[in-house]
Amino acid sequence: MQTHSLFAVFAAAAVSVAAIPLKAAEEDYINRFDGSWSGSGSAKRPQDDSPWNIRCSMSGNSAQRSITIDGSCRAAVIVSRPFAANIRYNPRTKLYTGTYTGARVGPAKVSGRRRGDAVVMTVTWPRPLHGDRKATLTIRNSGNGQMAITLMDNLRPGGPVEKTTDVRLRRG
Repeated sequence: MQTHSLFAVFAAAAVSVAAIPLKAAEEDYINRFDGSWSGSGSAKRPQDDSPWNIRCSMSGNSAQRSITIDGSCRAAVIVSRPFAANIRYNPRTKLYTGTYTGARVGPAKVSGRRRGDAVVMTVTWPRPLHGDRKATLTIRNSGNGQMAITLMDNLRPGGPVEKTTDVRLRRG
């Protein structure tokens, strides 16, 4: 019985030591979002044939297991839309969950996982947008001072899923 107990102690220690690099890697990833960000990209609306060119400025803050990105994007001189993502990482489930603000229907719930240098999340709008309540938000940060935000959605009920927002940002 003592051998079995000793084995259990060693097994528990090995599991906790193995989890340390994973936890540190996730914290390092989350810290990549700190700072001021600016850049440009495109946004599509259902009533327009071609995408709008947009310029964005945002600030990112990380805390233990959470990322906050807050700012706005502007098209032309008169159109401005807020952008915010408040997401939290759960090490037990390995899920990122929270809210995304950017669409006219109001704050949406987001949930997803990290895949390499990107967090890929399902967006659940608070009410139907373009005929449904789902989209995909990808926030990519390669750690070299660059971040990309992409929203995939349909622009018409039953229409194809396409890139509706595509923004490239640089820290600084």
